[in-house]
Amino acid sequence: MSACGAITLKIERIVYYLRTNGLKHFLYLTCIVIASRWLEPLRRLAVDFLMLPGKRKMQVFAPFVTVGLTGVAAAILWYDVPSLFSATFVSMLFPAEVVDLWDEGLCLLTPLLMATYFKYVHAKLRMVRQVRYWQARKAKLLEAGAAGYVLTVESLGLQEERLKALKEQLEKSREIVIADIDQDGLLLSRFGPIPCAPTTDPESFMKRKRLALEVVAMGDKVGVKKYYRGDTARFLNELECLYALSGRCNVPAILDVDFADLTLTLSYIPGAVLREELAKRGAVLRNRDVDNHPDFIHLTQKERRLKLIEQGKRVLYDCVDREQVDHIFTVLKRAHKAGVLVCDIKYGNIIIERESREPYLIDFDRSHYNDHAHSLWWEIGRDSDIEQFNLCFNTEKLTRDRIFQKINEFSRGNSTRRPSPVDFGHGVAVGRIWDVELGEGQWHYILKPNLPPLSGRRVLDLGCKDTYFLLQTLRHGAREAVGIEPDDEWSKPARFVKEGFEWADSAAYNPKIIRARIEDVLTMDIGRFDLVTAFGTLCEMDDELVDKVVQHVSTLTGCFIIQCNVDPKEHRPETHIKASIDYNIRALERNGFEDFRLVAPAGYNRPLLIGVKA
Repeated sequence: MSACGAITLKIERIVYYLRTNGLKHFLYLTCIVIASRWLEPLRRLAVDFLMLPGKRKMQVFAPFVTVGLTGVAAAILWYDVPSLFSATFVSMLFPAEVVDLWDEGLCLLTPLLMATYFKYVHAKLRMVRQVRYWQARKAKLLEAGAAGYVLTVESLGLQEERLKALKEQLEKSREIVIADIDQDGLLLSRFGPIPCAPTTDPESFMKRKRLALEVVAMGDKVGVKKYYRGDTARFLNELECLYALSGRCNVPAILDVDFADLTLTLSYIPGAVLREELAKRGAVLRNRDVDNHPDFIHLTQKERRLKLIEQGKRVLYDCVDREQVDHIFTVLKRAHKAGVLVCDIKYGNIIIERESREPYLIDFDRSHYNDHAHSLWWEIGRDSDIEQFNLCFNTEKLTRDRIFQKINEFSRGNSTRRPSPVDFGHGVAVGRIWDVELGEGQWHYILKPNLPPLSGRRVLDLGCKDTYFLLQTLRHGAREAVGIEPDDEWSKPARFVKEGFEWADSAAYNPKIIRARIEDVLTMDIGRFDLVTAFGTLCEMDDELVDKVVQHVSTLTGCFIIQCNVDPKEHRPETHIKASIDYNIRALERNGFEDFRLVAPAGYNRPLLIGVKA
């Protein structure tokens, strides 16, 4: 057969295959794309579905079945998709015998090879596009850097004659190298000693293995110049992350960018590197100490990393206290809030600034920025960051797995003090979140629609229990949330709910909890509030105390919300009367809240009374 005939035969074989299988594969891929785009909305719809009344559930059930079956069918038939590419490429390059061999099973390798190749090509093309994108926005990068942390040459602390020599050289050149930074972060200075900076001599200088670093002076600013040596991926990682974190987190500012040589100049942060402080106290952490240490020579890379962490933890709390560790974790949460996965949490990447004692994170060339945060893979990366932090700092900050462990502990425990039903999001929920009389369901059903605007307001909750309500007000913009709770057994559930919302939102919430009796509010000096609430707490007090508390509340706020309870099964006869609507209306009218509004949906056992001062 001639070459032309062989090519014609191959083309006919490809056309035949596409005609018989192409439409099927196109439909399969379409189903998969549709199903994947519905995954997160499906979870949210499921939560909303469970909270609907019975009659409405059947009206929304059909879409769940349709989309669910589509996803299952697409997953089952996914195996057939690569065969289109397999048969096409193999039939173009090889004779029929080889094609038959692929059909017998070797074609399973094709998807793996193609996926690897296309991933590589996509990454290269993406990097080219990203470099061009940031080149066009260099002015914005430098503008964001100008608003960040900047150290001047005068503030560096050089000796007077050395500082004078440096300024003379800066008059002749735009950039002057002040010091080289070695593998352990020690400085080899060219202008004498630098205060608060670990230094070394030329004989002990340990050349960096990966990215070269220099301390440089640019005009009147001091920075660290980082050479990426052609590694475009690391260059872009650090550039994107630092820009995303500018003004949001304690990180170095961008002073200059060179896209031709792939270098970044970042602001110099004067202060103690945590790794160096630990090493001074006897921890074996420096590379120059570890490389020839008998305890490390025969360890694998993973074992070596764990051994280094153990060395650091041994003296960690001689350098920092729990408050500083929590502050470092707050900085990490701010990074997560901005969409940045650090991916390289270690002692050498944390600097305690010399004057403010604020922790700064450095070295983001292994980090990743995602402007569509809270996808599944992003959440996995965030939990990996938190677990690495727990490992390094001997803490128990919550992750998804740890939250489920806590939920199991509460369910197996004997205590009656358990968290309210709460949906943290991201597929993590506690209790019957569809119950409209408690926690999550109550908040969405009756509280949130009837509360006054919360942004910038002060809120007081009498009997805050697990602080769920206070945390929701903070999440919706309240300036300060204060709760009074006499029962100390609520401390553990309250801490869990607080840390759960902080995990979900990558934020820090600080409700102020006062351990005291409700009537002790009469003698407290806690200032005025924009909103005071009492959810089922007044009914436990004497009539005289109820009047005194409501009267005192009228001097603290102009809006008082009381939750009643009309279900006789939940109260003793004497407390049921005090939880009734009529009793609480009279209490409001007698004590300064002449105007009130009753929110009592039909069949709902926990109506709200919203009292407003005239």
